[in-house]
Amino acid sequence: MLQVMSKKTEMALGELPPLKVPRREGGYERGREVYEQILRGTLRVLIENGASALTMRRVALASKVQPGHLAYYFKSRQDLLRELLDALVAEYIEALEAVVDREGVTVEQKLEGAVMQIIADIRTKRTTRVFTELWAMSNHDDFVRDRIEELYERGYAVFRGLIMELNPRLTQEDLAGVMLFIRSMLEGTTISAGYGKPWFNSLDTLGRLATKSLLAMIPALEPGEACDLDVSG
Repeated sequence: MLQVMSKKTEMALGELPPLKVPRREGGYERGREVYEQILRGTLRVLIENGASALTMRRVALASKVQPGHLAYYFKSRQDLLRELLDALVAEYIEALEAVVDREGVTVEQKLEGAVMQIIADIRTKRTTRVFTELWAMSNHDDFVRDRIEELYERGYAVFRGLIMELNPRLTQEDLAGVMLFIRSMLEGTTISAGYGKPWFNSLDTLGRLATKSLLAMIPALEPGEACDLDVSG
């Protein structure tokens, strides 16, 4: 999902980039390779075939492993999804932290960089297809819903410090409300402007408009103005 920016153009053409899987503690190298191979197979099924096709048998086929071998590493589809989402959020956090931890740039430039990093990610086939499938699954699966919410909470946490720098007067409740607003605004672009969507070529413009809106709104907020948003889920 989160390659460096220079890789985004070729990703947008429909290539399936390698999934960055966090290194596991212990285990043999061969076992780790199979583990990563299965998660990449799971990702490929979601992208190419959709959530309805996400069965253990289909994942085994896409991963080129025997069903029994798959069951050794992952006992259920929930186990697969949990590990896949952990890998995705690790990529989100790493790329966003690289943007906001830059030295010699203003907080406004960091916020713009974080927004455009997310926009660049939404441009990819992988993100557009995987997350629209996961959103659909979350309507009927509490496990998926909770894992997605956790992913967003962790991924968008990098905005917390930027918001407080832009407006240190905000309460913690305001901060949670603003973060929910940012998430809703950016993720909403996936529906109409993600990979293969009608407004795909407008994504960069949407990102610039989002940045301009946030930089105008956040410093102008009064304490308590955003605290009545229901962020409890």
